[in-house]
Amino acid sequence: MEIRELITFMQVAEEESFSKAAISLGYTQAAVTIQMKHLEQEFQVPLFDRIGKKTILTEAGREFLPKVQTILHDINEAKEFITSQSEVSGELKVGMIESVAAGVFPALITEYHAKYPNVNVKVTLDSPEVLFELMNKNSLDVVYFLDKKIYNNNFSKIMEVPEHVVIVASKNHPLANEKTVSLDELLKHEFILTERNASYRYIMEQYLASMGRMIKPFLEIGNTEFIVNYLLNNTGVSILPYFVVEKEIQKGKLCGINVPELMGSDSPLMVYRQLIYHKNKWVTSPMQAFFDLVKEK
Repeated sequence: MEIRELITFMQVAEEESFSKAAISLGYTQAAVTIQMKHLEQEFQVPLFDRIGKKTILTEAGREFLPKVQTILHDINEAKEFITSQSEVSGELKVGMIESVAAGVFPALITEYHAKYPNVNVKVTLDSPEVLFELMNKNSLDVVYFLDKKIYNNNFSKIMEVPEHVVIVASKNHPLANEKTVSLDELLKHEFILTERNASYRYIMEQYLASMGRMIKPFLEIGNTEFIVNYLLNNTGVSILPYFVVEKEIQKGKLCGINVPELMGSDSPLMVYRQLIYHKNKWVTSPMQAFFDLVKEK
């Protein structure tokens, strides 16, 4: 029995598929099959039932699974102990939504790299739902996202910081000189928005739908930096986290539009910047260093 066989067993159990496990682990399907046959021959008991397109754990496999999890956890703990005695190094796989990556991450990763130059950071950008799924498959170490408060017994939360979402436009926009703007008046103007899977856009759309209203953007794009640059040079309106446009607003280049229904501490657009990891994930030294740095901000 080899460690790599136990890791493969875990992946097959999670994916319920030899082929999917092979893709996740970077093996051929034949290699995965050989490893699992070796385990079954060693224990002289079948670990999987092949039913249709799914590969399901047998009763013996289900009993074996928590023992494998314990073994791999202990091995990772031992490795981490050795690593912790020296400098922080290794790999950090971070999942993020695009607005966090464009807004707070550049300065954060610059400082992180300066402190821990031997850590290789890999970033995946996607919607929270996709990132959570990747984390459940152990393809990501942590997920840094913006959304309503998320509660999940499978996740451990490191940080939860409230963030305002603002209606924003160029200083030359017709609404920029208005002290207050009604929601109906706002919706008459052209919008440029992030993709539908952006949490704050979805929250806005749900709020409008509850009142029988809707917003129709003339342009949708996942890059918030593009949206900011577009607003600086055109007359559109957008919905963005405040930290994304804070510098431009402070410089007077962009202007927050005051819509009373969407303002204040009870704003329906209030979201939270959150950092989570899977509760069964062993916290590596690169992860802990990242947690410590984020909590300082």
